[in-house]
Amino acid sequence: MSDAARELLRGVAVALRELSVDGVTEALSHRFVDVVEQATVRPVVPSHVSVVDQMAANGPPLRDDLLALTSTLPWAPSPRVDDGGTGVALLDFGECLDLGTLTVGAMAVGPNNAYPEHDHPPLEMYLVLGGTARWRHGGADDYVERRAGDLVINHPNDRHGVRTGEDALLAVYVLDT
Repeated sequence: MSDAARELLRGVAVALRELSVDGVTEALSHRFVDVVEQATVRPVVPSHVSVVDQMAANGPPLRDDLLALTSTLPWAPSPRVDDGGTGVALLDFGECLDLGTLTVGAMAVGPNNAYPEHDHPPLEMYLVLGGTARWRHGGADDYVERRAGDLVINHPNDRHGVRTGEDALLAVYVLDT
């Protein structure tokens, strides 16, 4: 499992590096590539959340690669949403690989759900792997549509959140903690 997770994160890291738009995000994406290559494997206890069942594997390759690994990964309900993982869930790749000071995970948001607005000090980058959703990000007050292949950046303390429509959303995030 961990070799497959590492391969998936390599693909995400390369995509983030190619999409980086400024020196700060470029530096984080290059660091992410290095961290993934050097990460040591951790034993994993897989867990299941039902929101992931709403995502059939028929989308972009990185999305389908992550979904193929789902049964071997430690998904958990989001602590920001009290739904037991039926509409929103998170995956902490740090439970699979020692990623040092980076926080790397995946977010699954089912159709017609929301990941609540929040903010935090670390810089955060998302790569949208699948689905179309409306994101508040980058210091903006309005929500804008983002889809598979898009980069979403939240600078320190930017207020951000996600709202889905008919599509389920799957995205990978990297925080510089």
